Amino acid sequence: MPQNKSPYNNRDFPSPPQYTKTRQPTNLAGAFETQTETTTSAHPVGAINKAPSYRTHNQKYLWLHLDTTDSEDDRTVTVYGANYSFGRWAPLKDTSGTAVTITCDNALDQKVFEVAGVDRVYFFINGALDADDFFFAGCNTEP
Repeated sequence: MPQNKSPYNNRDFPSPPQYTKTRQPTNLAGAFETQTETTTSAHPVGAINKAPSYRTHNQKYLWLHLDTTDSEDDRTVTVYGANYSFGRWAPLKDTSGTAVTITCDNALDQKVFEVAGVDRVYFFINGALDADDFFFAGCNTEP
């Protein structure tokens, strides 16, 4: 039988990434229905792999879901992005140049942004979320 020459069958090579192709958004915080951590520190500093930032696994699309209907709060989540090549944070814009943000004032909203090439994301919010508020973020390769 011919031997498979794939580098992923060789112990000298790393295994393939955990999220190679996903149609359903993968929750950045882990298991389904786990909220994504936000921070009121406006600008991330230091190493790009420190919490509360999240790995995107180089997925193409970033999904944001914000719900402030029960608390009636006005909240805006602004996303910062970084890639390992530069090692620096900046306010994230999608591939069309639109700022990656989501705003809800006593509302529920979900948005999808194309963010190909971003390795890590950091979520700044303009005020702490109440116990009745919810924020989730996920990534996938298919819109």
